[in-house]
Amino acid sequence: MVVGVDGSPAALAAVDWAVDEAARRDLPLRIVHALVWASYTSRSRPLTDPVTRDAEARARARRPSVAVASELPLCGPVQALLAEGTTADLLVLGTRALGRFSGAVLGSVSLPVVAGLPCPVVVVRDLPVAPEPGGPVVFAVGAHGDAAPVVAFARAAAAARGCPLRAVHAWRVPRREAATAHTGQFDEARNARHEQARRRLDDVLAAVPAEIEMHRTLGEGPPAEILLAASEGADLLVVGARRRLRADYRLGPVDHAVLHHAPCPVAVVPHT
Repeated sequence: MVVGVDGSPAALAAVDWAVDEAARRDLPLRIVHALVWASYTSRSRPLTDPVTRDAEARARARRPSVAVASELPLCGPVQALLAEGTTADLLVLGTRALGRFSGAVLGSVSLPVVAGLPCPVVVVRDLPVAPEPGGPVVFAVGAHGDAAPVVAFARAAAAARGCPLRAVHAWRVPRREAATAHTGQFDEARNARHEQARRRLDDVLAAVPAEIEMHRTLGEGPPAEILLAASEGADLLVVGARRRLRADYRLGPVDHAVLHHAPCPVAVVPHT
């Protein structure tokens, strides 16, 4: 388990979440603070030492059973976190909380790390009020792609917490078909799209054992809005991000929306 820190309130919230998750998974925690912008004393001692020292003390005080170590790589934060993520089970980042309808964008560090890592990334926002523990783990089922990594991650997270799962799949009638809204053809198109969405959700959940407590949400409308509504009161929201053949920092609009506005931490799981 790796968590990136910079001394900000958001990073401290990420440390709290990461050490709790490390305890659940019986994993060590590695705290990383890149030093590319560090200042040095006359003895060449980094003045940024207190950042990792405070983060380590906070993590050990919160979860004494977790083995905690720190790293101060002499490179930029994106480069450092991408390197750490190649061998991590999970990487955790903090980001400043935004309003529900803010138009701001994900930070210059968080975006390329979330988009570029081969391992799952959890983004923890410093929300004014932290989610109450005990909520479900909510995961998104997209219309296409391999949902297995997302389902597996969500199942493991729910099992570690002893909480139920909620699968969410959004659907809507494409605009080209909605043009027939004044005719009976629209009802046929809507029924067909609903049935297609139901089959997709059934297919994805067929691999989930029957003994796992599972709730389903099949919502008609914009996917981001449906996911945000379903994640109210959740302990974690899990979404997928397609792996890319070349490095770029693009994320889909749904991932962008939930990373900015979800009322709980968001896990982004790469898939094919």
